[in-house]
Amino acid sequence: IQSYFRKYQEAHFYERRINRCANKIQAVWKGYRARKRNKSKAVAVARRRIQQANKAAKESNTLRNRLPSMLDALHHSRYLSTVVDILKSFELMTSVSQICCSIIVEGNALVVLYDYIDRSNRSRATLEVVKICLQILLNVMKWPSTQHVVLIEQDAVSSLIDFMQKVYVTQPDIMYLACKLLHTHSIINPYKQFSETCHRKLLSMQSVLNRKIKMQAGKPRGTNHLHQTCLQYLDKIL
Repeated sequence: IQSYFRKYQEAHFYERRINRCANKIQAVWKGYRARKRNKSKAVAVARRRIQQANKAAKESNTLRNRLPSMLDALHHSRYLSTVVDILKSFELMTSVSQICCSIIVEGNALVVLYDYIDRSNRSRATLEVVKICLQILLNVMKWPSTQHVVLIEQDAVSSLIDFMQKVYVTQPDIMYLACKLLHTHSIINPYKQFSETCHRKLLSMQSVLNRKIKMQAGKPRGTNHLHQTCLQYLDKIL
């Protein structure tokens, strides 16, 4: 018994030693390959641009100091191109930084986003604005410190559902973002119930999407896939 046990112990020790050696070789090779890639011209140019931007950075250019003027531009700008540029900046900031999300929430920027969603129509320009607004709200909702403040304003959920009724058939990509936002909100706030009117509108959209998917069964995969995903979200919400 002792001899069999020693043989097993030696084989097990030998196998672990081989694994450690293999991991060491892989780590050395991956480190060498990463260092070699970092010496490329593109990485050097990017690093130099970042260093120059850090040197030129000023306190007046921080998000906290620029936010009031950006919100004022969102409220009063007559050009949607300016609005889109500002919202894209917000989208980038909120996707990578929890601190930026907190600053945007403190500046009441979410109210501006709800306003754009509420006043939107079916034109291509306004739909692009709303699409970015929905992505910003999703970014804010993914951070633990800010996820509970999304869609808590009065009539925010009803405005979102009213907008979903405008686009749920013709704009499946935007409908997907709206359904994802509403589903995440229902997970974070499980005890918050929809009003009877909102519930009836969601049931209507669910029924129409269900019929549309059945009619398009067997056709090439395209927007039908997004409609199926939206229907799955509505099933979970309801």
